[in-house]
Amino acid sequence: MLELQTYDAGALKDELKEARVLKTSRPAAIDKQYKGNFSGARERAHEINNRLLRLYSSKTFPVRVGSIVIDYKIYQSMIKKLKSFETELILTGHSLQLKFWKTGTRNKGILELSDIQSYFEGFRHIPVAVLNHGPKA
Repeated sequence: MLELQTYDAGALKDELKEARVLKTSRPAAIDKQYKGNFSGARERAHEINNRLLRLYSSKTFPVRVGSIVIDYKIYQSMIKKLKSFETELILTGHSLQLKFWKTGTRNKGILELSDIQSYFEGFRHIPVAVLNHGPKA
């Protein structure tokens, strides 16, 4: 499973807040850029809002695993639901796959956590996690 290394939660929250403030100043520039094309402006504003949601510490907890960044909150939530399952983590070049199955049944699946590094470019305080190949907790 994933094992978090030591990190500074306060510094990460400050970085998320600072990035959120910088990005919220952009919607006004969208109106000028698209002038009369409301559908283009609406799509761009929707994209910015999606990026902003990732910058709230209550919604996202970015963690670096190898060369990618994943949302650790999604990982934690899924691991809690899979307590009675056997699991395996596989780090690919662009994602982290969590395979799970129950021996003797047809219950199985894969959760793929995509690389969200592009949302956190320039962040210096992203926690690091390492794959622990021991027995699951």
